[in-house]
Amino acid sequence: MPDRPPIVELIGVSRAYGSRHALDGIDLALHPGELTLLVGPSGAGKTTLLKLINREIRPSSGAVWVAGMAAHRLKTSQVAQLRRRVGVVFQDFKLLPRLTAQENVAFALQAADLLVSGEEARERSLDALEAVGLGDRGSAFPSQLSGGQ
Repeated sequence: MPDRPPIVELIGVSRAYGSRHALDGIDLALHPGELTLLVGPSGAGKTTLLKLINREIRPSSGAVWVAGMAAHRLKTSQVAQLRRRVGVVFQDFKLLPRLTAQENVAFALQAADLLVSGEEARERSLDALEAVGLGDRGSAFPSQLSGGQ
């Protein structure tokens, strides 16, 4: 998809934890509308990659661009702005147990943008669940979802 700039781009990204390299010289470009799967054995660097994209951590070297923002250079006060543009849900999700999947997504939408009405958040949450293949699971509670869901 060369006609559209990447929504996520990693250029020569490395991340070390002490002497252990979780990622070493990664180049990656993810374009809007693409479906990308990240698979690998435990310890392969999947979580590290997602934490870099979400700016939960910084790379040891290289550049991480997300939605046109230099995530690797963001100040702590700017991270919320990035997270309004992209979200990561880890397998050990932090969903609110008394809300359905749809209500959890709607809550996150309203927390990210206080100007989003309840009705708009509900509509957008259904669209978001549908986009990730969970359109039929909107009324399920977190305890009723698998880790992958």
